[in-house]
Amino acid sequence: MYFAKRYHIGNPVVTMASFLVGPIALFFLVMTSTGMTMEEARSHGWFYEPVDFILFDKQWTTLDGTKVNGMALGSAMLNVTVMVLVCSMDILLKLQSSKQHIKMEVDMDHELKVNAAMNILSFAFIGAPVYSQVKFNILSYGITHNKFDKLPGIIVGMFAGIIWFSG
Repeated sequence: MYFAKRYHIGNPVVTMASFLVGPIALFFLVMTSTGMTMEEARSHGWFYEPVDFILFDKQWTTLDGTKVNGMALGSAMLNVTVMVLVCSMDILLKLQSSKQHIKMEVDMDHELKVNAAMNILSFAFIGAPVYSQVKFNILSYGITHNKFDKLPGIIVGMFAGIIWFSG
């Protein structure tokens, strides 16, 4: 993929799609051509055990805090604190890069405040650190050649929502 992109071989959209879909298709092609079933592949450790399907909101109705190891939680939250600091430094670098590449003024104070607020909210609910995807500003600009087009963000948001609500 590197050489295809570096030397402009083929259409980048087709190249990227083929490198994303190709290996998975090849895996299943080899698996089925050898006569292996999903159950056999699962028993050999190629796949995870099947997970019971539940609606996305049902998991919150059966929370049991007695199963939480407090020592492990405290240790993990120290790591999360360090990751929040690393992510905050990274957002500064990504914002500066966006300003240089897109030639657009960015309110860094506002972006950092939003990032901090989301990290505090995530930390309060024992979630993962919030990692801003500011770097996609440059990618979006490279695709749409428009600084203000919201369509790529809308498409990503819709895709994430579909995945979230489909369980």
